[in-house]
Amino acid sequence: MIRLVTVIVLVGLLALTAALKMLNIQQDSRRATLQSIAANIHTMSELVHTKAEIGGALSKCYPDSSEELSKALENKKVSFFLEDIYICNGYPSGHIDNVRRSFDIDAKLYVTNKSNDNGGLTAHISFPKNGALNYQCRVIYTDAKGTDSYQVEFIDSDC
Repeated sequence: MIRLVTVIVLVGLLALTAALKMLNIQQDSRRATLQSIAANIHTMSELVHTKAEIGGALSKCYPDSSEELSKALENKKVSFFLEDIYICNGYPSGHIDNVRRSFDIDAKLYVTNKSNDNGGLTAHISFPKNGALNYQCRVIYTDAKGTDSYQVEFIDSDC
């Protein structure tokens, strides 16, 4: 009987150790995915900027409000588009749908917008945590509205 209890305790300890290792692998996987997204944002932003420069669209910028955007789409006055990507100063804008489309963001990831001090948008990309943005494990993309270039920040303190 004591041998059986000892074996059960040892198997339980092994299972606990394996579970902890698996949790670490999941955190590493999330971190690697977000690092890949940050690298993809840099690559695609530079590619879009190059195309905007060639096409003479560096000074174009998406409308400030949703109403202006809707009107522009209805009237097909979409000079701020570059191959179905909203641009501003030659870089992709921070609109949620634009970020998902431009940077090929998986639908499983949580993406949200906030206005920034320059009048543009900041997109926050993370794995959902309790159905919301995980502020300790995310990529932040700030569009180029009001500035000369975009910014990308990667926060990975608790993935």
